[in-house]
Amino acid sequence: MIYALGFGSNKSSKIGNKFSNYKFTVSELNKRNIRVITKSNLYITSPKDMTLASENFINAALIIETSLKPLKLIYILKEIEKIMGRVTYKKNSSRSCDLDILLVKDQKNISVRDHNHFLEVPHPRMKDRAFVMLPLNDICPNWYMGNEKVTVSQCLKSQSISDKMYKSVKRL
Repeated sequence: MIYALGFGSNKSSKIGNKFSNYKFTVSELNKRNIRVITKSNLYITSPKDMTLASENFINAALIIETSLKPLKLIYILKEIEKIMGRVTYKKNSSRSCDLDILLVKDQKNISVRDHNHFLEVPHPRMKDRAFVMLPLNDICPNWYMGNEKVTVSQCLKSQSISDKMYKSVKRL
């Protein structure tokens, strides 16, 4: 399967700074037979809806290929976050690594649940987040947004992402 993932980091980890966290994440994915095909530009963004976060984020999107089904993949992504020191019980706080499955190429909406995770693809809040949509548009502008008959590029152009939010996202 081919997936689009979102990456974010606004805190150093035992690996190093935010940029080291990104490089380590890409390396860890490849070590786990999750082949990174394409990487977006890196973006610097201010924290959104985060009362306990102060530093700016770096955000990116990745296209990966793997034989893993979505729920197994999310377990591996959460394992990588944990290795990097992510504390998930502190909602809206800084994080060394945040990984999300955003889209699955040529797939309709996916909704799966087990005792630990509930996964929705496309990610339910991504359309309202310039820091997700801009990197995603770099690498898969023509992918469809799940069941919607609209591509990533069309969605980005038609969404009501405010000018203020666009200005808060800077490409490196």
